[in-house]
Amino acid sequence: MKKKKITKNNNLLSVDKIIQAAKKEGIDFGKTDPYNRLRYYTKIGWLPHMIRKKTERGEIAGHYPLEVVETLKIIQDLKNSGATNEQINSKLHNTQTNQNIKQSIRMLTVKDSVTSYALLGLIIVLIILQITQLKKKDPKNVILYANDDLSSANQNYDYANVTSGVAYIPRGSKSITVKNTNINELSKIYITFNDDYSPASKYWVSSKTAGEGFTIETDVPVKADSEFNWWVSN
Repeated sequence: MKKKKITKNNNLLSVDKIIQAAKKEGIDFGKTDPYNRLRYYTKIGWLPHMIRKKTERGEIAGHYPLEVVETLKIIQDLKNSGATNEQINSKLHNTQTNQNIKQSIRMLTVKDSVTSYALLGLIIVLIILQITQLKKKDPKNVILYANDDLSSANQNYDYANVTSGVAYIPRGSKSITVKNTNINELSKIYITFNDDYSPASKYWVSSKTAGEGFTIETDVPVKADSEFNWWVSN
C-alpha cells in the first residue's frame, strides 16, 4: 500500500483518522477502546502529546502526527515478541534519538561546516545528557503503568513514590484518584490543568489518604479528557 506523503500541512491527523490508519496497517487494539489505548501510550511516554485543534467540521479534537502509526507498529511488534514495557520504552527512546541525530545531520551545510558541526556536537551532547537522565530514573518513574487493562473509564493512577506527575480526568467524569505513597496528613498538593476542563469552572483536592493517594474533583463532569500536572510537597 502506497503511504501518504507527509508534509507540514497534513502531518497532523485527528485521533479518529489515526485509529483508522493504524487499523489499515494491521494494528490490533484488542478489546480496549482505541482512544483510551492511545491516551495510555501517551501517558507512559510512548507517543507524543495530543495537539488539540479544529477538525474539518470545526470541532475541537485531539490530533497526533502521522508518524504515530509507525510507532504503534513498532510497539505491537515488540509486544508480540514478548518485550517488557521497560524494553519497549528503551527501544522507542533509542529510535527517537537516532531520528534526531539524522535530522540534525541533514540540516548541516557545506558553507557553514564549522558552525554546523559545532551545533551538531552540542546537539549530541544534549542527547547524551538526556539518555543519562533517563537511565538515572527509577523504572517506577519511567513506566508509570504496570497494567494494560484500560476497560474501566474511571481509571486510577499509581505513581508509586514519585512526587510529581501527569494525569487526566476522563471525559464525562468529575473526579480521578492518583495513588501515591508519599502522601501524608500534612502534604500540600498542587494542581495545574494543561487542557480545558469546561464546563467545570473550579477544581479542588477532595480527599487525601496518608500512604495511599489523593482525589481531584471538579464541580461538574468535564466534556473532554482534561490533563493536569500535580506536585506533592511534604
